[in-house]
Amino acid sequence: MEPMGARRAVAIGVVGGLLGLGFGCGAPAIETELAEAKRLYAQGQREEARARFERLQRREPELRAPYLYLAQMALDRGRPDEAIPTLEAGLAKVAQGREAIRFFLGLLYDAADRRLEAAEQYAEALRLDPDFRPAYAKLAAVSFARGEEAAGLELLRRAAARFPEEPAAHADLIEALAKLRRWQEAQSHLRALPAPLQETAPLLYWAGLIALHEGRWDEARSALERVVARESDHWRAWYQLANACDRLGDASARDEALRTFERLYRGALARAEATP
Repeated sequence: MEPMGARRAVAIGVVGGLLGLGFGCGAPAIETELAEAKRLYAQGQREEARARFERLQRREPELRAPYLYLAQMALDRGRPDEAIPTLEAGLAKVAQGREAIRFFLGLLYDAADRRLEAAEQYAEALRLDPDFRPAYAKLAAVSFARGEEAAGLELLRRAAARFPEEPAAHADLIEALAKLRRWQEAQSHLRALPAPLQETAPLLYWAGLIALHEGRWDEARSALERVVARESDHWRAWYQLANACDRLGDASARDEALRTFERLYRGALARAEATP
């Protein structure tokens, strides 16, 4: 189990990697204005950033980046409907990288509880670019929400096979199997991976959770300690490490892990709550 508020704490900026991609537009003046809008967004000056992105979108309707940032800001505010018409219009105007527009439109539909339309957008993003990895997990999530477990798992298996060296692709599949209580399948998939891949933080985390589930407390502790050694701000791992230490009767280590978890988790919640 995870603490209350965990989904909100990790939701903000979930597609930040996509927003960080380069969106060259040729004209230096436009690139400068785009960079300034991104800077304002990164510094939390969301209203100023939104005004600049809206001006850019109106002036340069074929430029992809403003659509994505406007969509993300609508998601941040919990108002997905505000950006849906803008992105729908952008599909006819953006010539390159429409898979990202489709993906963000899917996120907006998803947030507005329009799951069928969200699934259509994620599927179209994958049709345009089969290597657009985030769309696999999102389309799978829609399938799971609709009770289509086989379809969801098939999508995640496809992603894991297509991106064999990407830890997150395997972690997505393992997490889905664990949520379906198919722990043995999750463990089998994990153990079949090359040893260097198993030692990455996303997969060590799941090795720890599987060990916790099976009552192998020492293994769980070892795996989770290696996670936080690699990613010291991984508050989920600190929380589960406290669980493992508690099971082992190590109160001192448990309390230290809990203190670290609480500090990191409060910071994550504060950042989430600070988002306009």
